[in-house]
Amino acid sequence: MAARALLRLALAALAAATSPDARAADATVATSAADASPPPGWSLGLGAREEYRFRGSAQPAETDQDLHLALDLAAQDPAGKLAAAASLGLWWDLDAAPPGEPFGLASIRDPRNPWLDVYQLSAEYRSQGVLRTARAGRQVAEHGRPATFDGAYLRLQPLRSLGLFAFGGRTEHFFETGAGFFEDWLASAGVTVRPSPDLRLELDYRLLREAIDSLDAGRVDVTDHSYGAAVWWRQGEWLRTRAFVRGLDDRVSEAGAQASLHWLAVLAGLELRLRAQPTTLGELNESDNPFFLTLGPSLPHVRWRADAWKAWEPESFRLELHLGYEGRQLLLIAFLVIVVQGSDVLQYVWGKLFGRHAVAPELSPSKTWEGLVGGVASATALGAALHWITPFSPLQAAGLAFVMCVMGFLGGLVMSAIKRDRGVKDWGAMIEGHGGMLDRVDSISFSAPIFFHIVRYGWVA
Repeated sequence: MAARALLRLALAALAAATSPDARAADATVATSAADASPPPGWSLGLGAREEYRFRGSAQPAETDQDLHLALDLAAQDPAGKLAAAASLGLWWDLDAAPPGEPFGLASIRDPRNPWLDVYQLSAEYRSQGVLRTARAGRQVAEHGRPATFDGAYLRLQPLRSLGLFAFGGRTEHFFETGAGFFEDWLASAGVTVRPSPDLRLELDYRLLREAIDSLDAGRVDVTDHSYGAAVWWRQGEWLRTRAFVRGLDDRVSEAGAQASLHWLAVLAGLELRLRAQPTTLGELNESDNPFFLTLGPSLPHVRWRADAWKAWEPESFRLELHLGYEGRQLLLIAFLVIVVQGSDVLQYVWGKLFGRHAVAPELSPSKTWEGLVGGVASATALGAALHWITPFSPLQAAGLAFVMCVMGFLGGLVMSAIKRDRGVKDWGAMIEGHGGMLDRVDSISFSAPIFFHIVRYGWVA
């Protein structure tokens, strides 16, 4: 009986709770509670990082100590349509350079203590319509080469797979020692295409006008046209790749690629980067080198970097271990190898087609005068065509290529003579059909030292 009474009571309570009147009362209470809660406000973020830097030199005996405080601030409205951002840097020189004395470790920040750098100070509007982003203030270019400028940025999305962008303003150089030392203005526009969620293509054009102080002509105006193409591709969550190429006026100024591999299960990854500058760049914004007036132009070169990392994430912090390598190499070595090795191949082709008279039958029966003349002439023309990856003019590159080809031919003959004296046909068997490694680079063994001395003591001097 007691169990039946309890069951009837529970059913009655359930019926009362699910009645229309009860549901209306609950909705009224819930609405009142929602009205009573405060509306959401702006979200604010602040990040700070303090650094201490110590530098020292033995010859001359100097030391330099600096403090750096980096501040990052961000704000966003509840709807996510309005945002503001600021990034600041404060520098203190703890041991100022002795007045009136040369100081090799001095920097432009030393005379004014503290020194304030404003890297970003902007306000932004965002939406999901055609106008996706509108930003004004100091900011960093999101497309093309990185550049900090005071101006405006617009991004439109007229179609799901098509985006348009434009920005412009006055560029900011944080190494300026005085206002107006570099007066640079840029304007850029471009298009972004996304054929699939994992693939993105981008084309951009940038107009850069700068007024610079020339040592010869004083204050001069320079206008450059820069353009580029980039592609991003990803595979799942473990692979990210990017490749790009940029041009400046009538030449290719840089090209590169990078890949990021992430093994999320064990918190490990690998970063690979390669960047090539195939032409000589001399102006400030071409090379981003504030010391170009004293160091000279930026010569063609290749840079590469590899970085392997492993992370650990305990409850309250993250620990990362990085192991990497980076390097830089001038493209002059590429010029040497391409010309000399190309001369070897072309001498062989010309000799096979027209060769009749051997140069040294006892040392190398396959080397003919016809092959020598045709191969050296063709490789000299190749060197002139490759002048754009060197600091030389076409005529200078042709002359240097001619000398390298002749020296390469002599190097091959001398190495052949040594092999005949030792009674061997090849230096090894590493490369099938070509002998050993020294058989492939025998021509470079003579041309490389001559190339170095001509460039180092001839052209540079």
